[in-house]
Amino acid sequence: MKNNIIIFLTIIGLIIAGFTYYYQVIYKEKTIVNIEKISEVLLTNPMPVSGLKAHYTYNDSISVDNLWQTTFIVKNIGNKTIYGAGFQNQSIRDSHIPISIIECDRVLSATITNENNGAFMVIPLKITIVQWKPKEYIEITTLTEGINPPKLIISDREIKDAEITYSVYSPGEIKINQKIIEHLPTNVINTLKWIITSVMGFLLLLAISQVRKSYLEIDSKAVRVLFVILLLIFLSIILMPLLWMF
Repeated sequence: MKNNIIIFLTIIGLIIAGFTYYYQVIYKEKTIVNIEKISEVLLTNPMPVSGLKAHYTYNDSISVDNLWQTTFIVKNIGNKTIYGAGFQNQSIRDSHIPISIIECDRVLSATITNENNGAFMVIPLKITIVQWKPKEYIEITTLTEGINPPKLIISDREIKDAEITYSVYSPGEIKINQKIIEHLPTNVINTLKWIITSVMGFLLLLAISQVRKSYLEIDSKAVRVLFVILLLIFLSIILMPLLWMF
């Protein structure tokens, strides 16, 4: 029985070592900012009426011909928080991220129209950030003049060790990666869930009875404590498939 305990403890130790190796060696924190163009609208689009001509001015003073309203989403898609000034691990110089709007004749305005990270723009074309957590975003709307809609870019040199990616939103059905079990009929899914749950519950009851015997055979108090801790970790790993199913 003592040999079985040693084998059990060795397996648990290997599992813990595997998780530790993954998070210490394989898993890496990355700073990735994605700039996605959401929409572009030509506000001065001419009417398809013969002989009709319009003249447009911006703010009653600036004459414009091709006025574009473009919306961008700037999102932290990495797994690392971006910190501004005041933090020990500061990622942004002076808490400002300069943005550039290119491929246009002139920029009339660039404003933050929505955000969930407290960002603001007091200085034109500079986003002020205090703390930018993963999955948080900034929505920026621009008004520009030019033949084509503009592009918004950020230099990867402005954010410490950052990777900047670009994308264009394509409207359509959002595809969610389904679990394999979700491709089966509902009745089959429910039946499988309860069968697997019942079998795992039965096996756990058998295991608990055997573990109790092994626990009572351990003389050292320290080994008993270690045995219980490792057992709890092992049970947590075993029960993870139930969380995946439900």
